[in-house]
Amino acid sequence: MIKLVNGVPKKLVEIDEQVSFVEHMDEDDSTAVISINKFNVDPDEVDEFLKAFAATD
Repeated sequence: MIKLVNGVPKKLVEIDEQVSFVEHMDEDDSTAVISINKFNVDPDEVDEFLKAFAATD
């Protein structure tokens, strides 16, 4: 389970440099869904990962 602090995940890595996660959440669009997937890939496996990811279209 994710722990929230003031409605924000306790460990948060900002991905968008222009708009923070909190700013996204403050928008008046109640139908918005935020889904973030972070992948940690070894440098020598990046090409293989990108090929596999592109194949999941």
